[in-house]
Amino acid sequence: MNYNLKYTSAIYNKMLRSALSTKRLIDKTLSYREYPNAAILPFINWNQSIGCVIDKNHKLIGEPNNNQWSENPDLYELSNIPKIHKIAIYLGFMNSCFGHWFTDNLRKLWFLSSPEYKALIKCENFVLVYTIDGNNALSENQMFFYDILGCDMRNAIVVNEPMEFDKVIIPDDDFCCFSDKGFQFTKEAITNWNKIIQYISNHKPIKDNYPSKIYLTRTSFHSGKDYGEEAIENVFKKLGYEIISPEKLSLLEQLRRIRHCDYLAATEGSISHIALFCKPNTSITIISKVRWVNTHQLCTNEFADLNVTYIEAHHSTRVNRKQPWHGPFYMCITPHLEQYAGSKISHVPYYLDPHYYIYKRIIWVRAYQWFIRHIKRLLKDSI
Repeated sequence: MNYNLKYTSAIYNKMLRSALSTKRLIDKTLSYREYPNAAILPFINWNQSIGCVIDKNHKLIGEPNNNQWSENPDLYELSNIPKIHKIAIYLGFMNSCFGHWFTDNLRKLWFLSSPEYKALIKCENFVLVYTIDGNNALSENQMFFYDILGCDMRNAIVVNEPMEFDKVIIPDDDFCCFSDKGFQFTKEAITNWNKIIQYISNHKPIKDNYPSKIYLTRTSFHSGKDYGEEAIENVFKKLGYEIISPEKLSLLEQLRRIRHCDYLAATEGSISHIALFCKPNTSITIISKVRWVNTHQLCTNEFADLNVTYIEAHHSTRVNRKQPWHGPFYMCITPHLEQYAGSKISHVPYYLDPHYYIYKRIIWVRAYQWFIRHIKRLLKDSI
């Protein structure tokens, strides 16, 4: 694995080098905790509570390594919580965003290979339990990874209202922020990722001539927080990359193509985390769309043993500074991208691009929407 950071600014280069000084694979012994008559609370929203576990006295049992999401039992009605007479294995909060399906969301599955879990199978008085944003069940695409790992999530309980159990078992995480250095992973995470890679290898490709160079685009996704990627996409198309919209392929087909390519390019974020399943020494180009270090990606790069190039290609002046991963992002042709491409690129400067002014307006639209929601909550509370 090696890193090429020459297409980044001095500030971002320093940020990346600081983060790269931390090894992402850590040596940690995992365990689990048990709580009798504990309750699991559902997702409310990202800012208030993603769901949590409380003990029999209604005190928060916090996730020890959660430093990015809110867990607040004070926001729930805790009287008359229905009791389910089973042992709950709490698999944590599931993030429906793609890049988390095979990273954070699998973080407690190591427990299902433990002797303690095998003993529970014999007593048959247990159930798998999780919370998820939106309180909907995992999608079939998300189930794909659990199926490979032999985890029956179709019969798991989705917590969409407070639920109490005879006992709640909370396994440690094998992928999380173990310190203030960002996300890291343990050998247990590697075991599960290798099982997924083996599954991909065991399924013969639909065709033998997969493209060697792939650019993964989000331009068909219409997320409402990405602006300007078309210009970046065109640069890579001229450099010989095949442009692929991942959501238009089956999940297995996406993974096959990723596993067989020699060169991969993508904007940094959820879409680039799929590089976890690249073969060793694949060259990946990560197009940064905000000046922030995504340690999910550093874990991906280290596990897959990739040759990584970072390019700054953005003017994201309206990004959420407290949570930069939420955007919004404005991508554009920059001197760094031209240096990478090896020539000048004909383009309209960002200050003349209509997309940039649409991008700048979006923050005011969001502020107005927040204001209206806040007023509605105040009026509702006053009734």
